[in-house]
Amino acid sequence: MEPRLSHHAALCILTLTFFTASCQNKAPTEVKTETPVQELKPVTFTAEDLKENLKNKEAMTKGRGVYSAKCASCHGGSGEGGIGPNLCDDFWLHGGLPNQIATTVYNGVKDKGMIPWGQILTREEILQVASYVASLRGKSTPGGKPPQGTKEERPQ
Repeated sequence: MEPRLSHHAALCILTLTFFTASCQNKAPTEVKTETPVQELKPVTFTAEDLKENLKNKEAMTKGRGVYSAKCASCHGGSGEGGIGPNLCDDFWLHGGLPNQIATTVYNGVKDKGMIPWGQILTREEILQVASYVASLRGKSTPGGKPPQGTKEERPQ
């Protein structure tokens, strides 16, 4: 399933469509700027779901791969933040516990433009990437995005 287009991307497509149609002296036909979003089934991630991944080198490597492919474009290659928030500090918008991170990845954050990755990634990939993101906390990221959200104590 394809992710939804951002408002900016939709506006660009719409503008390009009208420009192209006007160059051809034709009226544009219907322009579809939004892909339907599949309704996600409610899911719960527990601390137990992630505990083993946090200690498993192979799971963490796979999580880093998913992060690099799917998350780094918004959160930075090292988790320093970009379009999305910094994932290395102690400030969290939607909860910094590993199971909260997994829930955020699964559901996305529509208001912030984060797609619901539960439509694309498997449960195992979500657990792996959430574990990897949890491991970034406390890493030094020079030039990282300033803190956003609420400061949370680090889990023991």
